[in-house]
Amino acid sequence: MASTSCRQGCWEAFNQSNFGLDHDNPELFVTSQWIISNISLSVGFLITIASGILFYSVSFPLHYVDVSSHLVNTIYLFFNLFISATPIRVYHAIHPMAFCLLYITVSVILKYTANITAYPGINMDDPETLAMSILIGAILSIAVLWLFIYGLYRARLAMAEACTRSRTRQQLAPKPQSVVTVFNGYYYH
Repeated sequence: MASTSCRQGCWEAFNQSNFGLDHDNPELFVTSQWIISNISLSVGFLITIASGILFYSVSFPLHYVDVSSHLVNTIYLFFNLFISATPIRVYHAIHPMAFCLLYITVSVILKYTANITAYPGINMDDPETLAMSILIGAILSIAVLWLFIYGLYRARLAMAEACTRSRTRQQLAPKPQSVVTVFNGYYYH
């Protein structure tokens, strides 16, 4: 009897504490999820392409586990893009670009402070190679991949519109006036 009331009391205290977070205002959670989704979409595709093209060599062959894990991740990202109702905007490419620049900065710091190299295929001792990897990896490839993702998003909207002709595009993916989305009963407004 005492353990039941203790469990119930602990559960009530846990539910009331909310860890100092305001669950009645979900904008922080939704914004965080949206940014993480933007980053994972483009960086996931980029990692799959880079691991297959840039890091393959005869001395460093691809292992089937690497291929299958990257391929499964890419297939998941592709289906997630088509199944989820997350709106994609062109200017949100800044999120994965910032992530890639941060990742490259941390990689350079690790290389020169602890001599740790994340990928042996990138020669970080050569400044020209490092500058090109930053330019191509973080800026150009993310921009191209983001435009590809935006094209897939527009294809998703076209397919949804073709499947549901009675609804308008505005009903399928309304342009958000704020970041509040379907979360605990909140909707775009």
